[in-house]
Amino acid sequence: MSQSKVADQTNQAMTSLQTPIRISFPFFQHAFGLHLEDIEAIGRVTPTEIDLMIILHKICNTNGVIRYTNRNQIYTRYKAYFTNPSSASQFYDAFQRFIEKGLVKESYCEDRDLYSYTLQHFLKEDGKPERFATIHQLVFGQAFQKLTLSARKLFFLVAMRQENKQQIIHMTLKGKKGLYTRLRKSLPVQIQSSMDELIKAGFFTYGYIQKEKGVYHQAVCCVHEDYHCKMTGAHLRDPLEPTIRYPRKVGFIKRLLDAKGIGELAGEIGAFIHLFKRIGNRVIRNMIRELAHYIKTTGQYPSIPDFIKKQTRRESERNIIDLAYEYDFDQYVTEDNDPIKREEAFHHFAVNLSRVINLKDMRKAFSKARKALKDYGTRIDEVYIDDYITYGPLGKEKEMGVIVQRAYQERIKPNSFKALVRKAEFFYAQGEFSLKECYDWLLAVIKTAKEEDKMQPRYQLSYHADEFIVKIWESPSFS
Repeated sequence: MSQSKVADQTNQAMTSLQTPIRISFPFFQHAFGLHLEDIEAIGRVTPTEIDLMIILHKICNTNGVIRYTNRNQIYTRYKAYFTNPSSASQFYDAFQRFIEKGLVKESYCEDRDLYSYTLQHFLKEDGKPERFATIHQLVFGQAFQKLTLSARKLFFLVAMRQENKQQIIHMTLKGKKGLYTRLRKSLPVQIQSSMDELIKAGFFTYGYIQKEKGVYHQAVCCVHEDYHCKMTGAHLRDPLEPTIRYPRKVGFIKRLLDAKGIGELAGEIGAFIHLFKRIGNRVIRNMIRELAHYIKTTGQYPSIPDFIKKQTRRESERNIIDLAYEYDFDQYVTEDNDPIKREEAFHHFAVNLSRVINLKDMRKAFSKARKALKDYGTRIDEVYIDDYITYGPLGKEKEMGVIVQRAYQERIKPNSFKALVRKAEFFYAQGEFSLKECYDWLLAVIKTAKEEDKMQPRYQLSYHADEFIVKIWESPSFS
């Protein structure tokens, strides 16, 4: 199916659901510039700004807030509601003007990487609603959008005052509050022309200019009874639900929450998705397990973003510390054997690195630093041949001297070598090996020893380990 057909079907579906709009009267006054002292600024409103006022009031919640979205999602909803929408550039320009005028407050939510928009002049300072008027859904239709800008403005000026009452509206022509100023016209015939448009379209029952002492002084008009709106209530709003990104990950997270008995947190799925979007399923599973444990242990619900960020930092720390051991940098972090002091030293080491180096680049940074040790560090040998001497039954034979020399030359770790000797002595004690077979086995194992069983060159650094890694990582001359 073509995109145009999809768009047509979407518009038809939305049109069938259109209902009247509840618009804040103070918001309308500020959007139309009716509150200004500057006569030149009164009535300066574009067709797109009128549309924007309508759609914002349609898709906000009962507090005038559109949560966790962005301008593109609002524009998408706008296109679905209106039969003849403005272009994207016109819409975004109008949106920016509303923000600059203080009609809409934009706030960024870092935890979700989305924005919330709050309509100003919607609630009073005490939290109670401002005065509202209900406007018929005709404003979404093509007939209304075909009207001239002046006719559209006049419709709102009358409908916002008349609302669901049957009264006749009288509007003066002259002065700051007159129609000449508000519609930016200078002649009675121009005002009459706008009323005629609305009558022809069927939106006004009648509209004419009254004379007094031979001078045109006011317009008299009335919205057609078919477009009087008596409806009120929250059901007139259609709060925008932000598009859920990463649907597969959403499903995975919801299943985990249900499995851990905390499925009620699915309402926070937006926060979960933003914080988990670059994290693997194994880590997500661990974090949700920790979250469930916390809730069941304390009986309280933590701030989801804060809790996840804390767990993410811990996970990142563990990954960094694992890399430190993998690349033999653990020996440069601390030589203290006290468990608490070692934990504190590794914590500061991981935190300092994560402040400068992105986690996805951490392995590259360790590898780069490891290669640079021989050029920037002073090599020291802390292992001696005496460290390989054993005193068991195999160590008493002269052939053991050859094996010790070979282990030292191959830089086998002394502890690893002694473990091999103990294993050979066990075979000898069980009668599985003769002495010669034990020595042959030890030589063969030493020859094929894995890298993790060998001593890595040790260097003395003039910097702390984290400072050294950062300096090498940021050095353009070392790759």
